[in-house]
Amino acid sequence: MVFSILDVWGLQLTKFTKPLWGFRLAGLALAAARLSLRFIACKDLGKQYSVHVETSDKHQLDTTGSYRTLRQPAYLGLLGLFLGIPLCMGSWGGLALAAVGAIPAVIYRITVDEKSLAEWFGDQYREKQQDSWHLLPYLW
Repeated sequence: MVFSILDVWGLQLTKFTKPLWGFRLAGLALAAARLSLRFIACKDLGKQYSVHVETSDKHQLDTTGSYRTLRQPAYLGLLGLFLGIPLCMGSWGGLALAAVGAIPAVIYRITVDEKSLAEWFGDQYREKQQDSWHLLPYLW
């Protein structure tokens, strides 16, 4: 995301050569929607939210709100930002960096998170895995 901003506002290495307003408006909509989803997901977790993969005795499995049908809505919000910001800024390089760096890193983080939650919550989390999607209903 930072590269996209630097690319368009200064470096101008890979910025769109034409305005491509359709892509840019789609990126803006994607970024806004996913930023909203990320805030809602973090708010739904409340004090349980952490930037680290960790659990404590105070943690309870959230199966309400944005976590009712998705197991990782906050990560979905983050992925949308990684794609939406470069699109709305107009940076091909930002999209490429997201595709080869940020998105695989988030997917790896999801697998670590899923493993940690399954170990911590046991059968309760395995049941949730059967009744919900990682990120995208009917896809994953």
